[in-house]
Order: sequence, then C-alpha cells, then structure tokens
Amino acid sequence: MRKIKNITRLYRKMGQIDQAYLWNLALLILMNALHPLNGFYFLYYIVDSLETGLDIQGALTGLCLMGVVELVYCTLSFQLKKTDREKTMRIKNSLMLELQEKTVELSYQELENPETTLKQKKALEIFYPTQAEYMDFQNVLNCVKVMLYSAMQLVVLAVLLLRIHWTLVAVLLLLGCVSLWLYTVAGDRKFQVWDKELVAIGRKLSYFQQLATDFSYAKEVRMYTMGEWITNKMRSLTTRYLGGIRKSALQFSLIGILSTLLMGLGTGLSFLELGWLTWTGGIRTAGFASCLNVVRNFESALTQTVKSYMTISQAMSYLQAYWLYMDSLAAVVPQGCPKILSRDEREKGEVCFEHVFFKYPGAADYTLKDISFVIRAGERAALVGENGSGKTTLIKLLLRLYEPERGKIYWNGTDISNIRLSDYRKAVTAVFQDFKILEDTVKRNLSFQQPQGDGRLWEILDEAGIGDKIRSLPDGLDSYLGKTMHDNGQELSGGEKQKLAIARALLREVGMVVMDEPTAMLSPNVEYEIYTRFAELVKGRSAVYISHRMSSCRFCDWIMVLAGGTIQERGSHEELMALGGEYCRMYTAQAAFYREMGEGVEP
Repeated sequence: MRKIKNITRLYRKMGQIDQAYLWNLALLILMNALHPLNGFYFLYYIVDSLETGLDIQGALTGLCLMGVVELVYCTLSFQLKKTDREKTMRIKNSLMLELQEKTVELSYQELENPETTLKQKKALEIFYPTQAEYMDFQNVLNCVKVMLYSAMQLVVLAVLLLRIHWTLVAVLLLLGCVSLWLYTVAGDRKFQVWDKELVAIGRKLSYFQQLATDFSYAKEVRMYTMGEWITNKMRSLTTRYLGGIRKSALQFSLIGILSTLLMGLGTGLSFLELGWLTWTGGIRTAGFASCLNVVRNFESALTQTVKSYMTISQAMSYLQAYWLYMDSLAAVVPQGCPKILSRDEREKGEVCFEHVFFKYPGAADYTLKDISFVIRAGERAALVGENGSGKTTLIKLLLRLYEPERGKIYWNGTDISNIRLSDYRKAVTAVFQDFKILEDTVKRNLSFQQPQGDGRLWEILDEAGIGDKIRSLPDGLDSYLGKTMHDNGQELSGGEKQKLAIARALLREVGMVVMDEPTAMLSPNVEYEIYTRFAELVKGRSAVYISHRMSSCRFCDWIMVLAGGTIQERGSHEELMALGGEYCRMYTAQAAFYREMGEGVEP
C-alpha cells in the first residue's frame, strides 16, 4: 500500500509541475497496450484471405493496412517517447531543485545534524544512482510506464485467448506465475546483496576515490605517503565488491534459468494446444497463426509486468527517502507575526543573552550553561577560552544559526526568534576561520547579488589591505578567482583570501560584525596591523572577536573568558590582568612564547 501511495504521490507532483506530461504518458501507454492488436487482427485477415479462396488482393490489402497502422504507430510512438524523455528530464530537474531549495531553507542547526546529512544523501540517490540502475529516477518512471501498458496488454490478450479456449490462459498464467515467482525470489536476493552490501561498499569506494583525486586532500596524501594505504583500501573494497556481484549473479542466474524453462514450458504447451485445436477443427488456420502471436505477446506482457513491478519495489526505499527528507525537515518559522527591522535597528543594535543554555543533539551535557551578558551598541567585545569552551557555539547562537535550548537572545530588546530571519541576517555579519571564496569574480565575491559602486568596493579592499593585489589582477574587480570553473581564473594565497573575506563582511551595512578567528592564517604582524585599525574598520558598529592571540583582545572594550561552557571572567584587559585568573594565565603564557619566537609583537 505504501508503494502505491509513494508512486501516486510522485505522479501527482509531476502533474503539478507539468500537466501535459500526464496526458502524453496516458496516450503513450494506451498506444503500447493496444499495439499487439494490429498484428493479431491483420494477420488473421491475411491468412484467412489466403486460406478461404487464395484472395491475393485481400491479403495484400490487409498487409498494406497493417503496414500503415504500424507506420502511424511508430511515428506517433517516436514523438511521444521524445516528448516523454524531455518532460521527464525537466521534471527531474525541478524535483532536484526543490530538494536543494529545501536544503537551503533548513536551519544551520538542523543541517549540521549527521542524521540530516544521511537523509539528504539517501534522498539524492534516486537522482544520482551510483551502484544499481533500479535507483535511477528515470528508470523507475520507465518501469511504471512499462508495467501499466503491459498490465493493460494482459487484459486485452487474455480476452482474446479466452474467446478461443480458457485453458490457454490457465496454462500460461499457472506456469508463468510460478516462473515469475521464482524470478522474484532471485531478484529479491539480488537486491538484498546490492542494497545491504554493495551500495555500502560503493559509498566507501567513492570516498577513497575522492581522497585520491580531490585537490584539497593532495598535500596530506603526499606528505603522509597515504597513496599506498588508499590504493590498498580501494583494492580490498573492489575485491569485496566484485565478489558480491559474482555471488549475486550466480544466485540470480541459477534460479533465472529454472524460471525461463518454466515460462518456456507454458508457452510450448499453449502452442501444442493451439495445434490440437486447429487439427480438430476448433479454430481455423488463420486463428492458429494469429494466436501464436497473441501467446508470445501474453508471455512478454506477463514477464514485463512482474519485472517492472520488482524494479519499482526495489526503488521505493529510495523514493521514500526523498519524501521523508522533504516532509520531516522543516525550516524554522517564527511564531506569530515576525518583526521587520528598520534600517536604524539593523545598523545599530544591542545584543543581550539571558540565561541561555545549549546542547547538541545526542550530547549528554550542555555545551553552554546559563550564559548571560549584554553587548551594547558600538561596543567591541572579545571571546577567549580554550578549544571546546563554547566560543563558536555562542557565536552561532548570536548569528541565529542555532536556536537555544533554554533562555532568550534579544536584539534591541526584541527576541531574535520573533524577528524575520532575512531581516536579522541584514543586521549581523561574520567572518569565519573556515570562510569560503566563490569561484566567481572579485566583485561578486564581495557583493553577491547586491550591486555596489566600484569606488566603494575599492575603498573596502584598501581598508582590508588587499586593494593592491586586486589591482594587479588582469581584470581587476572583474577577475575570476579559482581555476575549476574558469580557465583564466586567478589563485589567491590563503592570507589574501582571508583579507577578501574580511572585506566582504565590512562591506555590509550591519549593526554587528563577528570575527571568528578570521586572521588565523595571517602572521602576527599582519594581524596586529589589521587590529590596530579595528575600530576604524568596523566604523562604530558593535563587534565580537574570537582569537587565540591575546593581543587582539587589547583593542576591545571588554573581554569575556569562557571555560566549560560558562562565563569564568569578564572585564577589560587591564582588569583581567590585575585579577590574575584564567585570562592572565593565557596571556602570560602566550607572551613568553612570542618573545621566545622573536615575533616582535605582543601575543
């Protein structure tokens, strides 16, 4: 029942995307279902004309009519199949686009959940089959089409055979069903091998292939001489993969041979019965000739119906995974009427955390516990702490990438969960340590779809310290970055990319800028240079900065020290140094390190 429900829902959805597709499909199915009648009736007419009176003219007329009908069928069928392929591809692309739109709409917190990632991979497998053809979306639609017209053919052909003798249908159905039951058993065993074993092995093979070919892994692969290890892993997985295929093929072949013999036996007995009926006068020679064709078509239709149903059944788990992903995951929708921020509220904002708790899915303990603080408009705050102290989690809550388990976060006194998300995203921006640069022009990397004057872009690039580098590129702001998408793309160094990411954030007219270790790839001297101009760069906006280098904190109005998910200390650099606590310990230890290394700047 669930399989029928999934298929029905799919075709309902396809009709919504392109209603003409369903009409085209219905006509194609009807033509294929009635096509065998052309051979049956005209063959009967031709043979009967020759048998009864050597009516050559009648036989030729029947032959010509059969040819004309066949020509019309082939012409229409070709056009309908062409339209079907085109519309199927369009619908497939529409469904994939909806899936991607769904993914973009998901909250970052939901998207980061490993279960969500797994659901998305399974949902995509029906569109991007990697291991077996039954996964493929287009193959599933083709099997539904074949199953429907084959089932209709069975009904039509059964009626024709019953008019001759009921035993013809009984023999074909009895031995045919036993034969196809065996084929189904073999197919199910084959599917179990593929679905439970080979698909999983195939995913692992894909991962190691990525390790071997993806440029982002190239340095580690060579530095740690991982090539032999990767090759051995792939060789072992390939051996298991081929062994599974041999096992599957052997089981399927043995039972398949028996299934074919039974189907052949049913067809042979039907032929013998037709011969006996013709010998005893039960049917005429014309009936014998045309019924041979009907029996063959009946056998073919029965086989195609069962095989198509098997393929559809096997693909249902993948189609169901698509619906599960589309249904079970919902974008975060604010309760009530979401607030729209005015321009002044976006560009000047006060953030308040009030008794905020957060715990990751499946975690036993809270990552953040009872966090409360206020960042007033225009203030610059620093977050410091050891790895795992909760700094980045706190920032993701502030940016509304996560939702708190308990407690509230306010922007100018309004609960941020009640602010329209698109408006809140216009009020805050961030530069992360793992930032991404698009393979597009410098201009689009800075402003995306929001047009900005070139003068403003150059001003920001100069402030971030990368203006001269961009001017040196062949096309300046219109130069493409990266070589994957564009042959003439330019490559920037890691530090240059970081400066570009900082410029991108500073370009936005927002009320708060978050810097989550954006200068980690820059030298201490360059970082020192950037942050001595920190106040000028943020231009009076509120700012939150995370860094492992304590020198950056000295330019902030106050510093908050996190440890174990709680606020341990808070105050200015001078106040925390005088306190002699955790901040003082980290600063002193880092200062000694930099003096020893001779970096020439404070930590």
